[in-house]
Amino acid sequence: MSPNTPPSQKFSQKRSSQSASGDPSSLYSNNPFAALRSLKKPRRPEEPTAAESPPIPKLYTDSLTLDDPPPRPPPRAGPVISTFKPSHDNVATDGTLCLIALAPGESIPVFSAIEGFSTTDNAGFSQSRGRTASAETITAIKHLLSTLKTDTTVICLRAANAADRGLLEIARTVPSLRFAFRNRDETANFTRIPGLYPIIAGSADISPLILPLEWERAVDKLCSATAAERKVLCTVGSKNMGKSTFGRYLVNRLLNIYPKAAFLECDVGQSEFTPSGMMSLHVISAPILGPPFSHLLTPYRSVYIGATSPKCDPDCYLAGLRHLYGVFERDFLQANDFVPLVINTHGWIRGMGLDLLVHFLHSVQPTHIFQLAVPPGTPASGARNVMVDLPAVLSGMPGPPFSCVLSEIPADDSYRPNPLNGSDLRIISLVSYFHQLPPTPSVDRPAWSFTTPIAARTPYIVPFDSVRIKFLHSEVPFGETLHALNGCIVGLIIDETAYEKPSLENGGDENELPHVGKNLRIIPTELPFLPQNHTSVGIGLIRAIDMEAGTFHVLAGPTPPELLRQVNTFVRGAGFETPIPLLASGFENPRMTRPYTTTSSSEGIGSLAWRARHNLNRRRPGDRNP
Repeated sequence: MSPNTPPSQKFSQKRSSQSASGDPSSLYSNNPFAALRSLKKPRRPEEPTAAESPPIPKLYTDSLTLDDPPPRPPPRAGPVISTFKPSHDNVATDGTLCLIALAPGESIPVFSAIEGFSTTDNAGFSQSRGRTASAETITAIKHLLSTLKTDTTVICLRAANAADRGLLEIARTVPSLRFAFRNRDETANFTRIPGLYPIIAGSADISPLILPLEWERAVDKLCSATAAERKVLCTVGSKNMGKSTFGRYLVNRLLNIYPKAAFLECDVGQSEFTPSGMMSLHVISAPILGPPFSHLLTPYRSVYIGATSPKCDPDCYLAGLRHLYGVFERDFLQANDFVPLVINTHGWIRGMGLDLLVHFLHSVQPTHIFQLAVPPGTPASGARNVMVDLPAVLSGMPGPPFSCVLSEIPADDSYRPNPLNGSDLRIISLVSYFHQLPPTPSVDRPAWSFTTPIAARTPYIVPFDSVRIKFLHSEVPFGETLHALNGCIVGLIIDETAYEKPSLENGGDENELPHVGKNLRIIPTELPFLPQNHTSVGIGLIRAIDMEAGTFHVLAGPTPPELLRQVNTFVRGAGFETPIPLLASGFENPRMTRPYTTTSSSEGIGSLAWRARHNLNRRRPGDRNP
């Protein structure tokens, strides 16, 4: 073969020489990984020619041939959610105001009420301020009303304000929420109201909220009791059993009787009103509607642990919960305010999780425990149910005796596997948190803005010597302090601890950071960070560090400025990472340079993160062979 032979001829001659042996398997004999490479990058099929080599053996043909994909099965029919059939005779709309006429027996999902009284998630809504209709709409309304029967129900829907629709832009930032706020079929919006997509046909992706009858009976019995008495209500159960749904339902029912209700969040992995990593106490005066990321609230008091599971620091977790309950007892129970407390416990009901649950329940002494369970004969009932008698265990623990009412209620049988896992939900809550605007006196509801990317917003400038730094769950070398903080999420803490010696706040050698080392005030790891001595006002993102000026550039989300002025400590937890959608927000164009991200492949030994695999039973020295 001459050196000037074209590359295509070289390739043809090489394939001919390989197939000359007559053994079809010799096609892959020179390189044992050729088949794997072909499997990874299959080539587009070409028309066979006479000059080509013999066909590939059947063994590889089955693996490499790209056949036409099988036809997609028809979509499964979902539950019957709406029986309404839109037409010109029962719908009148101008794009901002829509009237829907429902005949007896018809139903359609309604998101809010303008006139009259309605209930959503068992929360009552009274008449609210109306909206002036245009002249064209008035004409259509008169024509519609003249053709209706006397037993027809008329529902009025209006377009939301621009500030109320700000949260819908989160779907542009988080790809997993692409179809969360709109129908895949754009023609289904017969109301012509932007952002409103009525659900007419059932779908397998849509599951209605159907509350078990036992839930209503248990809450009815609770609400029939005397209002002027102590009520501490705990929900207990494993994950994916409807524990959060029952907690929202319970709060909404209590708000029909009490002007406000308290809510203690114990689940640091999937919190209801705050991002993950926080235990919080809230005072609720409005119904809880929508998913958690749509109603994030400023807590009455909160404790930051910087992890998504209590196993990172069980003692701190239990101490934080006891402190939050002590705040509720001091500010509400002792003041005879008769505010009921709903406690949403974590879903860890095995081993250490059960031990933490029992000790916490013994500390708060609940009056009612609602235990969600599945029938004993169902699959995985042993893993999903609490396998101990909680009242018997609590009564046998040392301390003052108390009695509580245990109500075992069934799990939410309408639950379907969520396409979003726990990690996705935590990312969505973080994105919603940092895009939420600080509260203002003129606006009494949360508002969001996605027009400016997170990385392009103006940060707060915080000098090094104005804040302390505390690392939880691990010890960071002094020289790596700034690397451990840059581009990370930290807790914004008001620490009231009186440190005896200022020198204890610097846990390293200043020569490791000669320019800024003397200005860094690091709380040593051996000093405990007691929950009763600090208050968390939220979380922040350290988007940059100015080494020359000695300042942190911090984004703080919806935390009010008056609280940010009191922050004197940054807390970094080992179990809290910065999600990519938060940093890549606003940089959807692939040609734009995204901050703190790279698309280069990892090379070299040890370049990838080593994730723990707890589901593998590794052999230990001394174990016998099975």
